[in-house]
Amino acid sequence: MPNPLRRFSTRLTAQSDPIRGSDQVANSAGGHAWAVDDWSRLRRFLILGVDGGSYYATEHQLVKENADAVLRCLAVDGARTVMQRTQPEGVRSGPGDLDRTLDAHLRVWERSMRPRAT
Repeated sequence: MPNPLRRFSTRLTAQSDPIRGSDQVANSAGGHAWAVDDWSRLRRFLILGVDGGSYYATEHQLVKENADAVLRCLAVDGARTVMQRTQPEGVRSGPGDLDRTLDAHLRVWERSMRPRAT
């Protein structure tokens, strides 16, 4: 009689499963990876940009996720966020990309903060 436990292994993990005991999260590809904090996402955005999206995420989705991360970084430490933008090492997104993204978000925020006519 075959042993059903033979297929169970603590050494092998399928790509669709998180590593046992790790803090991995589900990713866009259906697999698992380690979570990226907002500061890492900001650096990736500044270095890689979002042109054309990725294999698993659309450009629109990446822009939204990155813009949200930038706004969270600004809320936590605006000076650090601006310093990240001024560091020239490998920055791929154009000079106005971050500015345009933030400007659009700030305009929406400002409109939402205006007193409503009664």
